[in-house]
Amino acid sequence: MEKSIRQPSALPASARPTGRALSVLLVLAAAAVAAWWWEAGRRPVGRARVAVLPFEVPRPAADAKWSQRVVTALHDDVIATLVASDVVDVLERAHVARVLIEQGMDSGQASRPDDAVRAGRVLQADYVVLGTVAEVGADSEDEVLPYNAGVEHTRWLHVGVDLRVVDVETSRVAVAAHEELQDAVRAIGDAAPVEDAGRRLGADTATRLAERIIDAVAPVAVRSVDAGAVELNRGGAAGVRVGDRFAVLPAALSTASRAAAEEPLAQLEVTRVEPAWARARVVSGTTDLSPGAPCRLLARRPPMAPLPAADPLDERW
Repeated sequence: MEKSIRQPSALPASARPTGRALSVLLVLAAAAVAAWWWEAGRRPVGRARVAVLPFEVPRPAADAKWSQRVVTALHDDVIATLVASDVVDVLERAHVARVLIEQGMDSGQASRPDDAVRAGRVLQADYVVLGTVAEVGADSEDEVLPYNAGVEHTRWLHVGVDLRVVDVETSRVAVAAHEELQDAVRAIGDAAPVEDAGRRLGADTATRLAERIIDAVAPVAVRSVDAGAVELNRGGAAGVRVGDRFAVLPAALSTASRAAAEEPLAQLEVTRVEPAWARARVVSGTTDLSPGAPCRLLARRPPMAPLPAADPLDERW
């Protein structure tokens, strides 16, 4: 008895790829690979892994619940700002909290450098960030306006934060800084919306803290030089703006001596800003710059001033 062997049916001619279709697919694939390669070349290599430990409040404020909300929001805003900078790799908050619990540490213990280094090694982080909210407060002031215009309520908010960034490998404190900011919100008639000022103040403080952290673990440096155009490894997400000026320093300088350096190799002015990188032109000095040369901020272009708020009393006069 003969066995019949089924042969695979050939594709109909209409379903077979033509030479033109294959060419289009190859071009698209090549374009995708080239785009990935171009973008990968712009991404930082060997980025630092940063663990932001829970912020500590050593002294409870009069309004403990409000203060705790501010501290929690500030901690979250710092993490979000670091992630958005696309300069460092930030460990996920829940993972950090879980490791601290497993190590039997609360926020007070983790704020000690030795314990922070131990937690950082378990987390396989390069740096740990410690924050102590030294002061959180709110003051109020009421002023009776003339001509029966009502009462103007003002709420003043202030926050002070002590920041430390610890190198896990060396146990060295890479940066120790104190940031203190305040904001005010005013309203006529009803009570001033303190939450608006709190959000503003938290965002501003988080930005300042994130800039300090990034300067410590991933300082601005020359990424490449092409025909006099210098590309920097930091961009708009890290706070770089068009018009900022940087000094390019010798690559041999240590982190501690960069701020004191007086003889830069060149001065740069930023002309283009992307989220993860920036382009600058050489305004003075040599154009023979090497990739990796550190940079120090000389002058920051001030942000555009917001439009003045409308006077709520205008319609009363």
